[in-house]
Amino acid sequence: MFKFSAAGLALLFLVSGCGQAPEDRSTANAMAGEGARTSIKIRNQYQEKLLALSDADRDLTLRRAVRDDGGSCSKISGSKYQQDYKGMAMWVAHCSGGDWAVYLSPSGTVQARACKEIPILNRQEKQLDMPACRAAPVDTLAPVSEPRWPDPAPPPQPFDKV
Repeated sequence: MFKFSAAGLALLFLVSGCGQAPEDRSTANAMAGEGARTSIKIRNQYQEKLLALSDADRDLTLRRAVRDDGGSCSKISGSKYQQDYKGMAMWVAHCSGGDWAVYLSPSGTVQARACKEIPILNRQEKQLDMPACRAAPVDTLAPVSEPRWPDPAPPPQPFDKV
């Protein structure tokens, strides 16, 4: 460990400024002003795993996340990544009862909010500033899927006929 006295630190700061042209210092001062911000993005391994899943598996995973957080998602028709929000990956799950925002943090914590409730939450808690869910693109040319039940199994044969 190095121990510096106040005079030693002052000397270190003075020496570190040597050799800079005046325009370099003005640029450095401008960058150090209020407008300059440093942004750090934390790697989200859970987001990476979710992206690696097939569409069907990702949809089921997000459906489960909604249900585990107390929401209702009886049938999911798709999902999409929307954006990062306060360090969390925001996904939108399109459920038969309405869309859900699913937030996935780098620690693996998951939260789900009904998209229709987000404007209400933003009015109640101004500091949340949660992004509104973007609607699912509608493909008007896609056929409407009808539920199909599996064909019944044939009746079992008696043992003497086998």
